[in-house]
Amino acid sequence: FIYEVLDGNGGKAQGSVTLNINSINDVPVLGNDSYIIDEDITLSILVGDANQLLSNDSDADGDTLTVNTAPISNVSNGSLTLNSDGSFNYIPTLNFNG
Repeated sequence: FIYEVLDGNGGKAQGSVTLNINSINDVPVLGNDSYIIDEDITLSILVGDANQLLSNDSDADGDTLTVNTAPISNVSNGSLTLNSDGSFNYIPTLNFNG
């Protein structure tokens, strides 16, 4: 923007101000995922699958998203192997359904 300064005796001068706004890292936007499998069948989601864990997630900054594999929680009725690229295997407990 441009501003003006007066000296009280008829003198004036103009100056300008330039603002540079630095970006900050925005948090990723995640979509919930849902899968249906038959009893006693392993669910394997591979990199590049249309329904991969990261396929419905995005980052406003364009950063590459990776999955943090350490804080796996709420895995019920089976075992989960989760990879940082969004691929995973879920093996349900034998005869579990629901």
